Parts: sequence; structure tokens; C-alpha cells
Amino acid sequence: MMDDDEKFAPMRKGLLEFALPSIVSGQPACAADILGQMEGTPFATREGRLYPLLSKLRREVRVDYFWVESEAGLPRKSCQLAKKGEVRLADLSACRAGMTVQLESRSKKFGTRGFGSHRDGQARRPAVTVRRRCPRGAKNLVGVHRS
Repeated sequence: MMDDDEKFAPMRKGLLEFALPSIVSGQPACAADILGQMEGTPFATREGRLYPLLSKLRREVRVDYFWVESEAGLPRKSCQLAKKGEVRLADLSACRAGMTVQLESRSKKFGTRGFGSHRDGQARRPAVTVRRRCPRGAKNLVGVHRS
């Protein structure tokens, strides 16, 4: 049986792409600083996952790299969110906020019974999730359709 860490690992991995730009949006950070800020959070990761994501963001011109002199010897490669990265972070933030509202409204609607259980305890037909791209300012991001 899968434990919670295994079940939610893909979700955390996907959300890492959102967490990383929010970390480097405030001030420049090197990989060691980023790993330190993520330590002790659900987004804690290793260099083997961080560096490919940083490289992807650099290729997409979402982060800028530059060298910073270090007091302890060799210069350190730091990154900071680029203008294109700021736009993407704003889009992701709006999308996250919209999905949070949708999930909260659905959980209030269905109460503690959860999604898909009927008042009499009988299961409903499976729901089909309709996914839409998250445009800026969108509120209805995820819809559920029952056939």
C-alpha cells in the first residue's frame, strides 16, 4: 500500500515549478540557498531535481543567471526571476487562487461526505473532470461533469 509521501509525490513535483520562482522572485539566490529555503517544507528536494528545473526555467528565459563573488573562495552562480518569469508567476498565482476557490466551494457544497458520495451513501457515477487553461483572472477553472 502506498504511503502519503508516495501518493502525493507527483503533485509536489508539479508544484515545485510554482514554488521555485516564488523563492527567487524576492532576491537572487544560489542553488544552496534555494535548497535551504525548501528544507523542512513539502517542497524539500535534492540537487538532482533542482538543477534540471533551473535549467528549464533558464532556457524559457524565466530566470537570469549571474556570478556573485563569494567571501569563502570561488564565485557562486545565482539566479533571479526575469521579467518573463514574473509574468508566469503571476499567472500561476491566479490559477492557484482560482483552483483553491473551486475546491473550497466544492467541499462546502458536499460537506464531509466528500466528492462523489450521495446523501444515501450510495456512490454516484464517476465524475469527468473538465480541465481548462488558466487565463489571467479566471474564476471557473475546473468543472465537473456527470454523465
